[in-house]
Amino acid sequence: MSFAYMTRLLVLAALVSAAAHAGPVATEPPADVLLEAMVDEMDRSMSRLSFEDLPRPYFMQYVAEDRWTHSISAALGGLLDSGDNRTRVLTTRVRVGSYELDNTNAPPAYGLRVPLPLDDDYVAIRHAIWRMTDADYKRAVETLTRKIAYLKSTNIEDRPDDFTPADPVSYFDSPAHLDFDSKEWEETVKKLSATFKKHPHIQDSVVRMLAGTSTNYLVNSEGTRILVSDTGVYLEIGAATQAPEGMHLSDSLRYIGERLDQLPSADKIMADIDEMCAKLDQLAKTPKLEQYTGPVLFEPIAAGMVFEALFAHAVCARPIPLGSGGGWGDMSLEKKLGLRVLPRSFHVYDDPGPEEYEGTVLVGAYKYDDEGIPATRVSIAEKGILKNLVAGRAPTKKITKTTGHGRTAGYGDAQATTGCLYISDTLAMSPDELRQELIQAARDEGLEYGLRIAAMQPGGYGDLGPPIYAYRVFVEDGREELVRGLEFLPVETRALKRILAAGSERKAYNSLAGVPHSIICPAILMEELDLKKNVEEFDKLPILKSPALRD
Repeated sequence: MSFAYMTRLLVLAALVSAAAHAGPVATEPPADVLLEAMVDEMDRSMSRLSFEDLPRPYFMQYVAEDRWTHSISAALGGLLDSGDNRTRVLTTRVRVGSYELDNTNAPPAYGLRVPLPLDDDYVAIRHAIWRMTDADYKRAVETLTRKIAYLKSTNIEDRPDDFTPADPVSYFDSPAHLDFDSKEWEETVKKLSATFKKHPHIQDSVVRMLAGTSTNYLVNSEGTRILVSDTGVYLEIGAATQAPEGMHLSDSLRYIGERLDQLPSADKIMADIDEMCAKLDQLAKTPKLEQYTGPVLFEPIAAGMVFEALFAHAVCARPIPLGSGGGWGDMSLEKKLGLRVLPRSFHVYDDPGPEEYEGTVLVGAYKYDDEGIPATRVSIAEKGILKNLVAGRAPTKKITKTTGHGRTAGYGDAQATTGCLYISDTLAMSPDELRQELIQAARDEGLEYGLRIAAMQPGGYGDLGPPIYAYRVFVEDGREELVRGLEFLPVETRALKRILAAGSERKAYNSLAGVPHSIICPAILMEELDLKKNVEEFDKLPILKSPALRD
């Protein structure tokens, strides 16, 4: 994992999104100034906001995020930064027209965001909401006018409605609270980072921690009133080095919890750091492969990344944006509904409800999506046949009802997104059996060895990230040899139909890229993939030795 990716990931992970509710749920709205201001300003806007001869809003939604975070980072035992951050942000979405045709699914496809006063000043909060609502309404009218003109000049067959009605929901958490001693954790983070002093071959390292609370408010004109309180803790440790010829190598450790006591002990984390550094040192000394074509065995976490890149995004029902020329429709599996997309022994469902899987917190868990709809379990594939897609409130040609999966990363309208994707195989094998299956598959192809991938970097939509730890598993005697320097050629989703076998042990892969989601996946053996040599140009090794290596 590159440090650039780690930094971006850390920003996106400003607070763990797993629904770790802070206390009992109230049946009546709490005495909350922000909630009161949102409801009052929405009621006024819905009844009085209009231009002469122009449509009035038929739907409005306000989402407010009130967050406190404390971030700490250190390197080699020295504190880099430590500080609190408090933010309050409002997102508005004004819809004009009707559920059948409104101003959405056309540029600009997002509501407006504005900071709110941090003080519980009713008038100041309403003033900020009023200004943003007025601006959003004016923009909505202009967008609808352009959209209607575009539709008159374009022949679009079977255009779905833009939005679906929903029953109102009321849900109110008690306030979130996290006991956090910043001085104590500064010392812990410094202590963890000092572990790298024992590993002078590591050229760069960092330990970063985020802990915080979040209270999210959702109010819409249909009568939904939701207040959800969360807590989260995120610890990431990264290390980077270079091979003798200059190839950059990096790895990271991540620990996620709803509470501080869910993190491992400092001794356990330091042991993990030692192990990571030893593996990177070994990786730097391993041979590079020029290319490989043949069967590939992905261990569970790496397999989760495969399904993230090739499957998770494709089973989300999203309307094709007007004027996109296809866009999302080219990636979606919606056209495959009723057809086999996986081996006949595979079953897949998405269930955002459970907050943990075998002791691992699931960042994709939630109770209500970002459109105020309760999350539901969705059976996606049965016996390899694609049965359904997860959906939000924006219908598509084949999916017309929401499944409570409309979510957003903070910018842009909510879109259908997987929460916690569970993958299983009724013909699952033990780890030893799966390894033997890899050897047999390589033997059947006349290969000297097969490839086992224990860890890899996350990829993009439809692209597998490069392996971090890949092993040649030799057909002759089953021995393994660590190799490096390979990256995947493009892989299509249909390659998943050719999975030869899957394991019986599943692990949870948590992704904080974009909208947080989780994939609970077994190891998988794919029939044939192509990998080529990494042709990146590398910097030369440092001219001077690290101070840790000097006498």
